[in-house]
Amino acid sequence: PVDALVLVPPSNTTFRTWAQRSVVANFKPTPFQKDAMHVWLDRLLAIAPMPLPEHGQGFREALDTAYAANDTTSWRHLADRFGATHALVNQAEVLEPLPGRPLVVHGPWALYALLPRLP
Repeated sequence: PVDALVLVPPSNTTFRTWAQRSVVANFKPTPFQKDAMHVWLDRLLAIAPMPLPEHGQGFREALDTAYAANDTTSWRHLADRFGATHALVNQAEVLEPLPGRPLVVHGPWALYALLPRLP
């Protein structure tokens, strides 16, 4: 859907443009605004839970590894927290496949619907 909100690996900075869909966060920040940067970093660390590194070197790669380590419970929590409707994963990197079948597969990439929580 055109109003989809998608979880994407943090290093993926092109999905938003090519798919013309909103993403929760990615590594490409918006122009610097102090308050917005805090929100951006909070979102990044929510979708890719990890401690902040002492040095920035390797941060983007570490974020992708942390994103790929999300499990079924984590995906559900992220969908609830941000209202995300879909998740994009690199099937070669994700540690635990998302529930259900992917809606779209292109090379190593798979797009999954994050189903609404049942009452």
